[in-house]
Amino acid sequence: KNGDILLYSKNVKGKIIDLAVDSHIVCSMRDFDWFYSHQSEAIYTFDEYDTGQSTLLSISQNSVPISQMRKITKRWETFVNQLKEYIKINYKPKKITSPSSSS
Repeated sequence: KNGDILLYSKNVKGKIIDLAVDSHIVCSMRDFDWFYSHQSEAIYTFDEYDTGQSTLLSISQNSVPISQMRKITKRWETFVNQLKEYIKINYKPKKITSPSSSS
């Protein structure tokens, strides 16, 4: 609702602060155990390549407390692995066929 984000059993709260279709999503977020006013920014960038047949997703997060780096890095690794598995199961590459030649 209104761009609010709740993740990981409500341990991460945030808000979408910028969204551009086919370009990027920027979120302000914080873990439940961070200092009260500490916010981090996660940026998801979508880049089209291969003549529009593929999309490259780049993810970055800044302003993570040093003491939380391992936990956040592990969380992103898990997210990326789950996303790869989901894509492998649900999206099959389209076969490109050439028209048959007639004689």
